[in-house]
This record gives sequence, structure tokens and C-alpha cells, in this order.
Amino acid sequence: MSFNSMLLAALFKPSALSMILIACLLTHSDLGAAECGILKMQKHRSSGVNVVNNYCTDDSALSLNTILQIPAGARLWLESTNVTQNSENFQIICQNKSIAPVSIKIDRAVLPWINPENNSHCNSWTNDRLECQELNSEIKTLLCAIAQIKKSPVSEMMQRKTSLTLRGLIYKKNNAPFSDGVQTGTNQWKADLEPEINLCRKVFQVDDPITINWKIRTDGKITDTSITETNIDNQFTECAIEVIKNFSFPIFEKDIPVILLFD
Repeated sequence: MSFNSMLLAALFKPSALSMILIACLLTHSDLGAAECGILKMQKHRSSGVNVVNNYCTDDSALSLNTILQIPAGARLWLESTNVTQNSENFQIICQNKSIAPVSIKIDRAVLPWINPENNSHCNSWTNDRLECQELNSEIKTLLCAIAQIKKSPVSEMMQRKTSLTLRGLIYKKNNAPFSDGVQTGTNQWKADLEPEINLCRKVFQVDDPITINWKIRTDGKITDTSITETNIDNQFTECAIEVIKNFSFPIFEKDIPVILLFD
């Protein structure tokens, strides 16, 4: 008799067996719910990543034993789903530095959550960082790092405030200096952007100061992104610029050029 047949029989003929079968079914459902949504993939920042063996119904939620296939040269962004009371959650960045796809598996429900499927050439997680290399070589194939990202308690309030107070600002000259209001806004932006940029630093082990330039268009889109310094790791600069492009800036009546130093 199949499991489903046994379950139907148990439902219509209450017995000790029925209680066991129903308990097993409920336990399986509870385990499935507990194992689903352990991590969340930031799909807009994980271009080309293929998701395998994920039974979560939510589009971005990931279950235990999910396999994430990262294309050559691509980057994966993950975040924890259980945000603590102090508004901190974890974010994970993995950079595939090889010329072939790399597979990551969610193999546990607790920190650090993930490991490469084939980790024979990887070190163990050290200070929330993982590094893999080619066999008999120092050429890096995979870099991952984890960090707690604390959301500023005034960030959302500042964004609402700047959206209202700065939206009406009109520059008299294209290169006019920031007013006190805009300067206050950029100070807050820097504070909110730095944790993710520091996570990029952690992945690529880059400590050099960087000056990021960008423009906030009147439709809120970010354009003209660049980094002033030269001889900075290209994948690190891409990661840092991705942080800028993912941030929600206020809307202005004119295009706003921004230059911020992160040191």
C-alpha cells in the first residue's frame, strides 16, 4: 500500500496507526517550513546565478540543500532572513574568479550557512571569510565573505526627510556646491553605504581609500559611476559601484552629481 493510501485509510479509520501517520506528515511539514527561507538571494545583484534543488515557493527564498551555480566571473549576493531586534542581518558575497562555473551549497541552517560543493582546495571559514584556489596553484577561484549589516535607525527617516526637503532644491549653476541640506544627506548616505562597501573590501581584501563618483538623475536612476583612483582591483570596484546603484536615493528636480570618499 502506498503512503498516500495508508494516509487516506488512517484518516477514515482512526487508530494508533493514523495518529502516527498524521504526526509524521505534520512533522515533515514543520521541518520543511523550518528549512525554507534560511537565506535570501538578492537576484538583482546575482546576475546569471542558477538555483537548483530549492523547494521554497517564494521567488528569492532559499532552502537547506539548495545549490547555487555561479557563472565564471559572476558575483552572488545573499542575506539572512532572521533579522534581529537591533535591525542587524547578515549579508554574504561570493565572487567566482575562475573561468568555469562554481557551485555553492546551503549545507546548514546557521552561520556560515554555505560551502562550496567541492571544497577540497578551499580553506576553512576564517574570520567570516572563505578562499578557494586552483590545485597546486595560488590562483584564486572563489572568494566569499560574511558581515553583519546594521541598518541605521535614522536612515529611513533621513531618506524621507531628504526626499521632502531636498526635492525642491534647484541648483542655480550646474557645478554649484552642495547646500547644508544636501551635505547632511551625503553624510548620511556615506554612513549607510559604508557597511556594504566594507563587505566588498572584506571579500577582495582591499584597504585602499576609494573615491566614488556618480550622478542621481531626476528619475532616481544612478548613472556616470566611476572610481577616481587607478590600480584598484576591478572586481572590487564593480562590487562597490553595485552598492551605490542598489541604494535608494531621494528624488531631485535636477541631476545631482555626487563625489564621496570611502576610506
